Amino acid sequence: MRYVPFTTIQDLAAVPEYAAECVSGDEKPCGEKSGEHTHPEHVEEWMRRHTQETRHQNYRRTFTDFAIMAPSELEPARVARVKA
Repeated sequence: MRYVPFTTIQDLAAVPEYAAECVSGDEKPCGEKSGEHTHPEHVEEWMRRHTQETRHQNYRRTFTDFAIMAPSELEPARVARVKA
């Protein structure tokens, strides 16, 4: 078996996902969620509205993307077309 160096790159063919959850609360976290969105602006707008309505200010944000393990010698533009 030959060792081939790999690198991790973002899969540009897949759409990242953004979300937030309200973790404000005295006894337990609020738990309200923004839902998953394809752009962070939608999540930030949900957080602004939730803060205005509840005065909650603490959020857990998540960002999910998709990755490709590609041989290091491949160019990123070419990797976007490679399907594992």
